[in-house]
Amino acid sequence: MPAVQGANRLNEIALQWHDLASRRLAYFIALYDSGRWKRYYTQESFTLRISDAIKAKKIWGELAGCAVAEDTAPRDDQLRPAA
Repeated sequence: MPAVQGANRLNEIALQWHDLASRRLAYFIALYDSGRWKRYYTQESFTLRISDAIKAKKIWGELAGCAVAEDTAPRDDQLRPAA
């Protein structure tokens, strides 16, 4: 039975990383919505960062076994800001 317990623990860890990636994406979306991203990033670097956040959320969702929709935009009722 240790294999099953280990798998459960790894799934919990993947879920935690997925939650963190979701909050990071929510932060970038809030930054974009407010227009503050222009103070900190160029258009190219911000696009790169937000695409990395989307990829990370998708990858951790797959590892955690979450059903990840093609539309990766988070809903406000699901996520809280990272900062």
